[in-house]
Amino acid sequence: MRTAAPGRAFLAAVSILIVAMLSGDASAQDQSDSGNGADAAAVQFAGRWVGTDSIEKGGSSNCANCPMELDLAQGGKKVTGQFAITTGNASRTGSVSGKATKNGVSMKFHAAASGGQRKCNSLAVASVDGTAMTGSFVMIGNRKQCKGVGSFNLTRQ
Repeated sequence: MRTAAPGRAFLAAVSILIVAMLSGDASAQDQSDSGNGADAAAVQFAGRWVGTDSIEKGGSSNCANCPMELDLAQGGKKVTGQFAITTGNASRTGSVSGKATKNGVSMKFHAAASGGQRKCNSLAVASVDGTAMTGSFVMIGNRKQCKGVGSFNLTRQ
């Protein structure tokens, strides 16, 4: 009987954790949406964010402190925008969609396929403290091409 490699087990556990956090934030926020309006307003994420990301267990695209940018718009709790990430061997760009909560934001990065790269998506959760955004993500999609977990630290410009 074959068992999953330790790295795969770790990646699966992190993936499950992030999906659970995204689901929990969304259902908690949905419950507060139906409240009496006394809940605190959602955090404001609109603007240009610049900083770095680090990808662990990302195959050939491992990097530490790689450049990352987010340009986000926000209408109520809906967050949309664009992202750009440069890793050691490639750049990825694409769109962002998500939902702001009173504690943070859950986002999905939709990376376009280009230059021989596959279309890969990432699920991310982040929080803001003043002009600083910190978060974590897990890549989803083709298991051979789209793998890895990471974190990012950005500053509002």
